[in-house]
Order: sequence, then C-alpha cells, then structure tokens
Amino acid sequence: MSWDLVIVGGGTTGLTAATFAGRRGLRVLVIEAAPQLGGSLLVAHGQVSAAGTKLQAQKGIVDSAEAHYAEALKISKGTIDHDLARLAIFNAGETFDWLMDNGYEVLPQCPALSSAHEPYSVPRYYWSADLGRGLARVLLKTVDEQVARGQVSILLNTRVSALLQRADGTVTGVTVEESAGRRYEISARSVLLSSGGYAANPEMFERLVGVPLYVRAAYAHCQGAGLELGVAAGGYLRGREKYLSNFGWLLEDDRFPSAIIGRVNTYPNERPPWEIYVNVHAQRFIREDEPSVDVREHVLRDQPELRYWVIFDREIFERAPPMVYNWDHAQIEAAFDRKFPFSSAPTLAELAEKIGIDAGVLQKTVADYNAGRAAGHDVFGREHMPAPIERGPFYAIRQQGGSVTSTVGLAVDERLRVIRADRSIVPNLFAAGEILGSGQLQGNAFVGGMMGMPALVFGRLLGERFVPGPETAWRGAAVFAGGKGYVDGTFGQVHYRAVGPATRPPILLIHQTPFAFTQFGAIQSELDRLGRRSIAVDNPGYGFSDPPPEACDLATLADHLATACRRLGLPPVLVAAHHTGVAIAVALAARHPQLVSGLVLHGVPLYNADERSERAARPMAAITLRADGRHFTDTFTAIGRYAELDERTLGSATWATLGAFLALAPSPVYRAVFAHDLEPELRAIEVPTLLLSDAADVLHVNTQRAAKQRPDFEYREFSAGGSFALLREPRRWAEVVADFADRHHL
Repeated sequence: MSWDLVIVGGGTTGLTAATFAGRRGLRVLVIEAAPQLGGSLLVAHGQVSAAGTKLQAQKGIVDSAEAHYAEALKISKGTIDHDLARLAIFNAGETFDWLMDNGYEVLPQCPALSSAHEPYSVPRYYWSADLGRGLARVLLKTVDEQVARGQVSILLNTRVSALLQRADGTVTGVTVEESAGRRYEISARSVLLSSGGYAANPEMFERLVGVPLYVRAAYAHCQGAGLELGVAAGGYLRGREKYLSNFGWLLEDDRFPSAIIGRVNTYPNERPPWEIYVNVHAQRFIREDEPSVDVREHVLRDQPELRYWVIFDREIFERAPPMVYNWDHAQIEAAFDRKFPFSSAPTLAELAEKIGIDAGVLQKTVADYNAGRAAGHDVFGREHMPAPIERGPFYAIRQQGGSVTSTVGLAVDERLRVIRADRSIVPNLFAAGEILGSGQLQGNAFVGGMMGMPALVFGRLLGERFVPGPETAWRGAAVFAGGKGYVDGTFGQVHYRAVGPATRPPILLIHQTPFAFTQFGAIQSELDRLGRRSIAVDNPGYGFSDPPPEACDLATLADHLATACRRLGLPPVLVAAHHTGVAIAVALAARHPQLVSGLVLHGVPLYNADERSERAARPMAAITLRADGRHFTDTFTAIGRYAELDERTLGSATWATLGAFLALAPSPVYRAVFAHDLEPELRAIEVPTLLLSDAADVLHVNTQRAAKQRPDFEYREFSAGGSFALLREPRRWAEVVADFADRHHL
C-alpha cells in the first residue's frame, strides 16, 4: 500500500501532523521505534508559549504574536531562525486554543511568565499539572479519532533504517525494520522526520556540539536516527555554534551522563545568594546576584567543563534560607559527604583538596570576596553580601551545567522542507520538532516554550497544509450554487451571491483583485454554518458585474456600491473586505456611514505619496491572447507566486486566473485604488473596526501603518502567511468575522 504521508516518530510533532493530515483525508502511517506513542512528552516538562490566546483574553491579558516575536528576537539577541520563529509564533495562539478545545488543562496560574530562563514581559507561558503527559493525552486522543476513521495507522517497535530515493534525490518512501528483524519497504508521497533529537546519545551529542553529554534526562529513544536519515538523503545540519548550557544541576555522580537528583536555587529574585560560586580554577566567574538568567547561562558556557561549586561556611548555612529546591536544612545537612555533589571540611584548604581544586587559589578567592564585602565594593559588582565566608566548617555543592535538548538540527526552509547546503530542497522530505534543534528554534538562548510550541505548530501546519494531499478535483461553478443575482448600481449591474439565513443583518463581502465573489465561496459556507447571512459582490469589471467608467475614482466605486446596497434594501451592514476590496469598503463607510455598521479590513492598501507614485509608474499591460494558450499559464503562474500553491489554494488560484480574464485589463478599479490616498477616509471612520494582517503579506507594513494611525481600531495578526491566508483557512476567517460581529452586536 502507498501512503500519502509516512511520519517517522510518534511524538509531539508526529502526533499533531497525523491528526491534521488525517482530518484532511490523507492516508497516514506513523512509525515509532518505541513500544508506545508520545515521545519526549512522556518525560518532558511540556511548557509551551503562545500569544493572543482565548485564555489570555479571559484573564484580561493583552498580548499579540507580534509582541511575542519581538521578545523572542530580543531574548535570543537575533540568533533565532527568523523564518521558523515567525512561523511558529504567528500560529501558536490558534494551536494553543485548539489544544484547550480538545481538553488540555493548564495550571490555574497560567499563563505565566517563564521563570526557569529569561522571562517574558507578558504572561504567555503554559503547562499542565502532569507536565508533558498532559499534552500527550490530548494528542493521543485526537490521533485515536483518526485511527478510528481509518485515516491513520500506527506501527510500533519499528525502526526506519533508510529513506527510499530516486536518482534525482526525490524521496519515495522508507525502509523499515521491525523489532523481530523483518525488513521491508513502504512507499509514500511524502515523508516527515519527527523522531526527536540526539540528547540521549552521548557519542553523537559530543560529536555535534563539542561538549560531553553530562545530564541523563532526555527520552531514551532520542538517539539522533532522524538526523542521520536526513543527512543521508542530502540534507545538512546547522546550529553547532548556538550550544548553551543550563546554569546547573545536582547530579548523582560523575559517570556521565548522570541523573539529576536536585537543583540549587540560583535565582536572585527568589533567593538572594549568600554564597559564592567558583569554577574548576577555584575562581569566581560571575556576580552571584546577576539578575539575568541569560547572562548567567552564557557566562557558565565559557567555564571549563561547565562546572562550578557553591562555597559557604557554617554561619551562612545556619542563617540563609535552604538553597536546594524542595529540601529543608536537615535534608541538605544529611547530604554532605554522603551524596556526590555535597562536600564539607574543617578548613578551606581541606575542602579544596576534597573537591579537586587549588587550595591556595580558593583561599585567596574567599579572602578577596570578604575584603570586597567589608569595603562595600565587590569586584563583580555584587550587591547582596549579607555575611562573610570565614568560620569553618566550610561547604561546597558541586553544580554541573549541561543541556537536555539537542542544539544541532536538520536545516529546513520556511515550509519545513529539508534542504541541502545549496538551499535546494530534498523533494518530498519534511522535518519538524526537536530534530530541527534548539539552535534554530531558540537561537543562542533559552526562549520559553520555544521547543514544545513549535513542535505542535509545525505538526499542525504540515498536516493541515504543507504536506501535499491528493490531487484536487475541479468542481467548477458548482461550488457557488444558489443565491446569485444582480442589481443596478450607478453605472451598471452589480452581481452578487447571498448565502445564509435572513434572520440577522447580512455581512457584505468585498473581494480583492483579480477575484470575483468566487473568493468567498468557502467563507460563505462557513458563515452559513455559524448562522450568519453574507452577500459577496463582484466589484465593477470583475466576475459578471458591468465595468466602471475608464476614468473612475474610489469615490465613484463607493457610490456605485452604495446605490446597489440601497436597491437591495440592506440595513446598515458589517462590511468585511480584502486588499483592494478594503479601499472600496473604507470609502463606502466614509461617504455613506448610514449604510455601514462595522468593518473588518484584511490588508489595508494605505500608501504614502511616494509609494502611490511608484505604483502608478508600474506598467499595467493588457492580456495578449496566444495560440499556444500561454496567456492562461502565464497568468496562473503570476498569481501562484502569491498563493503558496497546494491543494488548498489551487482552486482559488484557478478562480483568480479566470477572474483576470473576465476583468478589464488594465483594470480601472485597480488603478483607482492605488492612486488614492486612503488616510482621510480612515480617519473619518466612526464604526467598530477590526484590522487583520498576515506577516508575509505584501500589505503587512501598510496595515500596521493603518493600525498606528487608528490605535482605537482592533488589530490582529491573522497568520504568518501571505495574500491567500484567508483562502487557506476559510473556517477560521469566518469565525473571526462572526466573533467580531457578535461582540459588537452587528
């Protein structure tokens, strides 16, 4: 049997991708080397971050994907992969809401500020009482639903040993090996590598980042097999230079990798330090009350063996709060000279000998600290120095830095396709999850929730849109059956399609060029499902509406539509528009405010004078018919550059191509929109207004400009995609519009 998608690894990304691909109707096979699904979620903390969530809104927290992205760049000092970070962050809110809708339960204090690493400025951090297993339960439930539908199949205890490829490198399937030793091949249209990282493979860990694997905490099956498969297929690895260490754990022994037995509280905001920290050279290396977690982590990264000791005396031990999380003084005292990290001795010299550092240097380091404390001036700038270190017995607690995640990962493009070193793609091969490495997902920093959330988001996007599905059947105008009509405007007929119950005021939909009301076919169905009536119009000269005068302007277009609305007998309506349609909607609201009760403006063509002049200077060639039909393919190709073509947008791109041939070329409407200064009309609007934008849209900057001009308007990043984002997600777009209408009683 041939599969639409074979997923190598049944963890966070694999389960999410299987769920959404199954929902799309793809035939999916998940291959997991372990005896159970869940992957790293079975042992991980499972923290995720997301902005603009319903839970934030319920708690009155104002946040946005744009703010989240800006903080990720700030924390990582720009070292995070910008494309992947934007893709993850701008789709995180919706993904988190989906988790909650499917039964995910977070702790009452969530969303919170990240505390383990550099914190966010806005609470956008979430986790469950049972950590990663809380996420695993949700994903296993959603996958089970697709298994029950016959869309997803599972192979456990099965290892993928190789990828099948044609001579040109195109991936065509996998070779698998069952635990009993049987080997066979499986054909697939696409393969997704989501088998986790290498953080349980000491040899690969040290080879890839040049640092030993000190800590044994990763999922046992994170052996790096997926990275080897990707490299063998032509991909390459990146991120070695971004390795970063946690600020330390208490380990069971020095037979690395070693298990974690506890953690010292080194957070000055929680417990101001009484002790000093010394490295393997017996020297201090940091201001112990340094407030930035990120600074502390980077300073430790430069210390030999990522190791240091917490040094103090008996008086500090008795007076200071307990320093080990969840241990009291009695438990800590009992650990000295019994548990590996804990050492004590009557003198500093004996303590140094016991822990293996230079006695003379340690004595000088302590003496210098005490002198600086007495003088009120610490050489590192430390401020909290409540007591000297001077009376034995003396104590040392060994802290070992390290990482429990994989820094290096497979290189992918913005659609999560595995790429070669020359940036060309390995056809039909995708990768996501920890296999991409923290170097790409977090940069040279620990950015809260940016391992777990990208794994979920990327799994969803792969299953929902990035992985190709079966060929899309063309249904023609049958998808727009019913509700069509026309009415006279000021200079000819306006054609429209009305769908949905007439029990509430309709939503008027105005398309972008070169579409017609065909742009809103799926959206009208979704609004109907939500109990909302909609009327989508063909703009003048598009679809079957009559063309405008050759010398028309935006006012002429708005007046023409206003006449049509009156002749349809419409009450004041919510107008939802896209791109060039937005300009007509804004002019309609400004010139005929009695006809408009609210606006949803997706992509605002607000240009300054220089930009309008530049657009006016662009040639607008008429379509030339060619005997070989190239006029069709050239137009489709041009539209496809904006459509991110896959089976979800093929139909829309085809209708846009047909619309271009039904329209006048060059279009007077297009010319009128881009010649007009929209700023006065925007300032005149007095109805509730929602601005929508997409991060990769050509009008993203313009829409942000409109939001700054009218800060009283609601503003929302709809997606990380481009001009066709609403066509990729018609259900969500309809829900956004309907929610806005409901909130404002429109």
